[in-house]
Amino acid sequence: MGILGYLGRVAGPDRTPALNHQLASLLALVAGILNSVGFVAVAFYTSHMTV
Repeated sequence: MGILGYLGRVAGPDRTPALNHQLASLLALVAGILNSVGFVAVAFYTSHMTV
C-alpha cells in the first residue's frame, strides 16, 4: 500500500480508534515541524494550530 492509500484510510470517514490515534500523532508531528521551521526561519516564535 502506498502513501496515498494509507492517507485515504487514515483521513477517510471509516476510522478505527487506532487510526484516529495515528492521525492525531501525524497532525501533531507536522504542527511541531512547522513550528520549529518557522522559528528558525524568522527567529520569532510562530504557532501553527488546527481547530
